[in-house]
Amino acid sequence: MKVIAEKFQDEYEILKLNQMNARLQMKIDRNNKFIEGLKKELLSSRQSLMQQNPNPENIHESIRQVKQKLVVYEQSCEKAKTNFSNLNVNEAILPKSLMSLVTSLAALREEAANLKRDADDVLFIKQAVSNMKMIR
Repeated sequence: MKVIAEKFQDEYEILKLNQMNARLQMKIDRNNKFIEGLKKELLSSRQSLMQQNPNPENIHESIRQVKQKLVVYEQSCEKAKTNFSNLNVNEAILPKSLMSLVTSLAALREEAANLKRDADDVLFIKQAVSNMKMIR
């Protein structure tokens, strides 16, 4: 009688362990599925970033080009302003081309600031990904 009770107790313990094992396996499967989803999302994000212009690979070159354009526009604007100031021309009657250069200069400065911010964001993301890889 005692042997039968111990046998039933052992079988009960085995069933409890099997049930716990099944629950843990479900959690593992759920976590693996979640990790796969995150990997797919990361891959699609990387592909999306690489398709953008500028992308993380060429953003520094784009920033350099915008800075060069900015310098050229600033020089052109200053030169034109100097020429017109020597003529003592009132600003109200300055040519529209000079005003458009001033507007272009402001837009290029804003674009340069935006690209710089984007470059900083990309560097931050790369560092975060690197840190995440080190944590794993």
